[in-house]
Amino acid sequence: MIEALRQQWLTELQNAADEATLSALFERLCSAYQEKRRAYHNLHHIAAVLSLAQQHRTDLHDFTAVFLAIWFHDVVYNPYRKDNEEASAAFARKELQHWHMTDKIKNKVVHYILATKHHRATDDNDLQWLLDFDLAILCCPPQQYEIYTQQIRQEYSIYPDFIYNAGRKKALAAFLERPAIYGKLGDRAEQQARLNITLEISRL
Repeated sequence: MIEALRQQWLTELQNAADEATLSALFERLCSAYQEKRRAYHNLHHIAAVLSLAQQHRTDLHDFTAVFLAIWFHDVVYNPYRKDNEEASAAFARKELQHWHMTDKIKNKVVHYILATKHHRATDDNDLQWLLDFDLAILCCPPQQYEIYTQQIRQEYSIYPDFIYNAGRKKALAAFLERPAIYGKLGDRAEQQARLNITLEISRL
């Protein structure tokens, strides 16, 4: 998997920076996503979101911005922190500052990363697709969803059940209160996500 991700990274960004710079940053990103505490927010998550982006490439206006936002959006991930997205955005801004791309693209990447904090619906086509990709795990088949819930619980194992369950219920209920969880993935995904979430809440 890592080699395939590396080749995609170097190919997609070959005009944005020299290969040495790209390779060094790729290694740093992989190292971050392979931290032991990451049971879900790891390279498998990044690969899954990238796969969705590739499948919907023709629906995206600026694939490079979405591609980079995917790679950077969870580079900082610590259950103790409440500013993971802000820290990830700052990391991206610093790393991209000398790349051969416009400030417009760089700023878009930072904005997209920050938007993954709350996943609010947007009229920005590419950003809405990105948010849907990031939340696509919610509409996966029940058995896969169950594995996902176990992985999330593992990441938050520092908290006892009574604290974790209350916080998780609140977060999940907020999704159900939305007019729609997804803006692009469609009714079938919406229905499955709501079913998965409802069942998880009932078990907490």
